[in-house]
Amino acid sequence: VMRRGLVYRSGGLYQLNEDELNRLNKLGLRYVLDLRSKKEVRRHPDPMLAGVEQQNISAAKDPQGGELSLTAFGLAKVLLRARRSREYKGVSLMDTMATLYATSMAFDNPAYRELFRRLEAGDVPLLFHCSQGKDRTGVAAMLVLLALGYDEETVVDGYVLSNQYREERLSALIDGHRHLMSRIPALRFLAQAAEGVIREFGEMTIEVMKQRYGSMDAYFQAEYGLDESHLRALRERYLEPAGTSRQ
Repeated sequence: VMRRGLVYRSGGLYQLNEDELNRLNKLGLRYVLDLRSKKEVRRHPDPMLAGVEQQNISAAKDPQGGELSLTAFGLAKVLLRARRSREYKGVSLMDTMATLYATSMAFDNPAYRELFRRLEAGDVPLLFHCSQGKDRTGVAAMLVLLALGYDEETVVDGYVLSNQYREERLSALIDGHRHLMSRIPALRFLAQAAEGVIREFGEMTIEVMKQRYGSMDAYFQAEYGLDESHLRALRERYLEPAGTSRQ
């Protein structure tokens, strides 16, 4: 299992109250990676944390290479554009959305490369976050666990835990627009993607990586320069036998 107290994930730090900020400051963080777009950062900047290096690198891009904000509006705009293209003609809504989601983050991602560089360097404790802590942050967490050797089902199970933590928000959105969503089923799908996560998205993210490179080991080698020896070193640093943690 992962050693406790070294790697944290979070939603937007701008949402923290004074008590939560005090608790955050007691974690002894060395580094914080903000995975949001520059537009999101300008709208809601992170609080400054004394003695902590803070960096912003967007972790999602649209098919044209621009920064992608994974809001309901942002997802809908990318989806509509894709549905008009020949590439996705005849492809189901779920498969289209899952593929767009996966490819927006899985390849040539400078934010995730920096995250792994920091993990290799031992710049811990560290924290990575996006706006809600579920998509860009969720995929980042999946990649860390996969690199550490967790099996794919366990990794996806962890990814969808966001739905439990965000159940109240998701239910409120669906209940507030139940009539409209009953008439337009795609809206419920977008609501789930906006306020929660969709298991198929997590599964597709892993699938597209293996499709392109043949295996997860080949993916980590090509995208992050993590060969067998580097992966072994990460596991030695961040894993321990279950039941031995002191925190």
